[in-house]
Amino acid sequence: MVVRSANIAGSGLATNAVAQAIHAHNVANILTPGFEAGRVEMTEMAGRSGVAVGAATKQPHTGSLILTGNPLDLAIGGSGFFMVEGANGVELTRDGRFQVDAKGNLTDAAGRLVRPAISVPADTVRIGVSRHGDVVAVQNGGQRTFLGTLQLATVGNPRGLVALSDTTFGMSAAAGPLLRSLPGVAGFGYIVQGGFESSNVDMIQETVSRVVSARAFDANASVFRIASAMSAELNEIGSPARRDKKRTEQIDLSRTQASRLVRIFGDDIHEDVTTPQAEELSPEVRARLTARRLNAPEIAEIYRVRVRYVPERFSESAGGPVSSKRRSTMTDRIVMEQELRIAQRQAAEAHKT
Repeated sequence: MVVRSANIAGSGLATNAVAQAIHAHNVANILTPGFEAGRVEMTEMAGRSGVAVGAATKQPHTGSLILTGNPLDLAIGGSGFFMVEGANGVELTRDGRFQVDAKGNLTDAAGRLVRPAISVPADTVRIGVSRHGDVVAVQNGGQRTFLGTLQLATVGNPRGLVALSDTTFGMSAAAGPLLRSLPGVAGFGYIVQGGFESSNVDMIQETVSRVVSARAFDANASVFRIASAMSAELNEIGSPARRDKKRTEQIDLSRTQASRLVRIFGDDIHEDVTTPQAEELSPEVRARLTARRLNAPEIAEIYRVRVRYVPERFSESAGGPVSSKRRSTMTDRIVMEQELRIAQRQAAEAHKT
């Protein structure tokens, strides 16, 4: 069960990491013309617990119109895509930053031919495009020449399109058949000349989604850490090596504390503890020494609870065992010092009353 919990949390970590990457990509392309924001669709893992990325889809809704005044910059006011000739057939895009190549063909920014093909005469001085896609060239001498009509396309399920790039889509069985139409007809959008469509990234929505995804990632990370710790604990329960390790640590701690008591309450103890002796004490005592000097009763109060850890035999820093008689003397001295301190406090309190 613990391992299963870790695996479930791991799937959540992986899925939300993908979501974070897509949100970051959306934000990075907020100024890319015609960019379609991506979205992660999560789904429950089939046949077992956990979550997986069901699909990473584009959101084909319109962005804002950026006016440039360039007659070859076109945007779609409404639904639909421009068609360009790709390596594997017709590709769809809403990036209408068109140009004329060296052969006079109308192409997109990547050099792909616009479909249906539009050929621009060499002596063209101005190009006009109507709302319904009619392309007219004004040549030297003022002659006007009709060059053709742009068409728009759509599919039954735009979310089923395959993203070939940040601005270009390819066909798929999930998208359905390709539907072509003239602009402004049968629910298709119209052509806007002199501007292009910006990305459709919604910065507010992206910020909210990133925060939600980050919180989900943190929650799954917490579950994963707890499950991993529980698994490690279960593996160590009953382990002889672990019991021996804890016993060794307790013995080492007892010896260290006992050695400190010997050094403090040995035969050469002074009424006041000086700075050189303080180096052998605990950080707590050292901190108090920075403010004032400590006497033996005060140190006894700090260390009195540790007397119970003194083992039967232990060595001083100088070496050699300490006899039971001396250990008893040390304990008695601590008790007497403490009892004296308590009596002094009681006398002081009685005097106040």
